[in-house]
This record gives sequence, structure tokens and C-alpha cells, in this order.
Amino acid sequence: MTIMREPRTAAKGGQENSVPTARELPTARELNVAQHIADAVATIDLDISVRKETIARLQHEISRLQVSREALISAAQALPTQEMAPNIVARPGSAGQRTKRIRANSRAEAVRLAVEKILRAANRPMQRGELHEHIRAAGIVLPGDHPEKKLSKIMSNAKDRFINTGEGYWLADAPIPRAG
Repeated sequence: MTIMREPRTAAKGGQENSVPTARELPTARELNVAQHIADAVATIDLDISVRKETIARLQHEISRLQVSREALISAAQALPTQEMAPNIVARPGSAGQRTKRIRANSRAEAVRLAVEKILRAANRPMQRGELHEHIRAAGIVLPGDHPEKKLSKIMSNAKDRFINTGEGYWLADAPIPRAG
């Protein structure tokens, strides 16, 4: 039941003063919806606040990671390069073998490079005695009483680069040429 009130007139000046009627007052259901909306807005405001704190924390974390990244890049750039440390060369090993590190300016590596050049030029496998003659002619001296044995040892330590065909040493990465 709704009660209607008539507008009152003000004592001063004869102006009307309206008083809300019961129909104009919110119902319990409307009050309940308004409370739910207010609760939802408060929950969203709290969620926004939490998310802003999370974003601030993540931005701080990103800044810290960027500083760490830059430090790692600087450290990597400070590592010796091949130009600064030319005596270290990494050679990938065969399947199942680990990568070999060899000294690029070692006598053994000089011998290996010379043997590669000699074999490619000859285009045929060569025995260690013949290889030793070519190496000595190139000005490379192998120390010791048995330089040919030293040559065999150097070659056998480079199985990824040389093979012994039975007719002599040949390049592991090239097909064996046919005698013709």
C-alpha cells in the first residue's frame, strides 16, 4: 500500500515544498541491488589495486632482469675472442665424441695443416715416410729420435681429420681417390 502525500506549502513566501512520497522511496529490492553493485565496485577497486601492485612488482623484476642481461652481455663481450686468443681452436668431434680443443699455433696443428695441404695437392693417400719428407721440405721439424713415429702419433690423434687407408693417410672428409 502506497501512501500519497499532498505537497506542502512553505510558511515563508508561499512556495511549495515537495516531500517524497512512498512511491518515490527505494524498495528493499532496489536497496539490495544497490548494495550488490556497491560491493562489486569495491571488489573491482580492490582487484585493480592488487593488480597495480603486481604490475609494479613485475616492472621492478623486469628492470632487474634487464640489468642482469646487460651485465651478461658486457661480460660475454669481454671474453677473449679468437683474435685475442688465437691459439685455441674448437674442433667438433665425430658422432658420440666430445669437441676437441687444440692449440692453433702448436707444432702438431702446424703438421696437421701441412699434411692436409700436401694430401690435397697430391690427390692420393701417402705413407708417413713420404709425408715426413714433404713436411721437412716445408720447414717443419719434428723433434725426437723417430720423427716418423711422431708424425703417426700426430695423425692418429686427429681421427676426425685423417684416416689410414692401408695405402697411407688420407683426409677423413674426402672420398678416397682411385689409383689410376
